[in-house]
Amino acid sequence: GEVSGTAKELAGQLAAAEHQRSTARSEQAALELRLTAADASRAALAVELETLQGEQQQLRSLHDAQVEAHAEALREEANERERTEMRLSEVIAEREMLTGRLEVLAREAEVVEAAQHEEMRTLEAQGEKFAEEM
Repeated sequence: GEVSGTAKELAGQLAAAEHQRSTARSEQAALELRLTAADASRAALAVELETLQGEQQQLRSLHDAQVEAHAEALREEANERERTEMRLSEVIAEREMLTGRLEVLAREAEVVEAAQHEEMRTLEAQGEKFAEEM
């Protein structure tokens, strides 16, 4: 009777151990499934991060290109303004030179006109003197 009781006890312990082992295997399988899902999720996030970093780099490159294009446009505008200012200075200098030349010519014309008047008076005086002598 004692042997059969010990055998029953051992059989019960064996069944309990078997149940624990089965439960542990189920938990291990569940944990492995969660681990696989976590790995897949981590891989998907890594791909998404790489994609976002690529997009960020593209945006940075685009922004840099836009900034450079704007800077180039500003440089070209400044160069054009400088060329215009130089041309304006040249035109002003040319105008001043022409105005000075015009003033010189006006004074020369006055001198010539005064000389012509003097010559006319001299000729008139000579004409009157000639007429008196006749």
